Amino acid sequence: MFSYDLHLHTKYSYDSRTDLLKLIKHARAMGLKGIAITDHETAEGAKYAKQINPFSDFEIIVGQEVRTEVGDIIGLFIEDNLRQSTFKNVCTEIRGQGGIVVLPHPFKKKMHVDPEIVKQVDCVEVFNARIRQEENHKAFELCREMGKPLIVGSDAHTLSEVGRATLVTTVPGLNKAHLLRQNDFTGEYSPRYVHYISALIGNYSKGTLMQLIVKRGLPHELRARFGW
Repeated sequence: MFSYDLHLHTKYSYDSRTDLLKLIKHARAMGLKGIAITDHETAEGAKYAKQINPFSDFEIIVGQEVRTEVGDIIGLFIEDNLRQSTFKNVCTEIRGQGGIVVLPHPFKKKMHVDPEIVKQVDCVEVFNARIRQEENHKAFELCREMGKPLIVGSDAHTLSEVGRATLVTTVPGLNKAHLLRQNDFTGEYSPRYVHYISALIGNYSKGTLMQLIVKRGLPHELRARFGW
């Protein structure tokens, strides 16, 4: 059996050759046969990781996660950055690069998912290690009802999260045809504190950390003390 983590991020944690190599070596040492790097709004980290990957028995799948008007969409097996931002155009662009369209965490912060959207994607993420169990359960039921192939991923932003959710196949060298079959998977939830830490890092990098702190109700005396 061969395991792949098909949804992880490097943007906030891995921004150099050394750190990308650390990620690759760590994932391989865990027994994974490959990973898909799916940074938000860019494929540059995935492309560079694929370029510097020193292992012939370990696969780097180039991906990207894009925010659209219907929620996040992931393109896997793409060749370059996705430039579009509307759902229809993103799907067209992914397939134009020879990739496949993934609907990740469809019920994250949602009560309803439009079946017409599901019909237009290639596969649905049914286990994401960073979201609630009930949201994953709804995604699995949706995938089964719509007859879509499943996909899973850790949604990792740190090394400790890599491999928490893996697609398990009977063949090495994952390709699009293998991914679009009904594969098995494993899943383990990430600790909640990891989410908060990566959210702080992400918001700091985007310059919105202070707004987040104020929104969440930091005591007035502390805001005054630090000039926030």
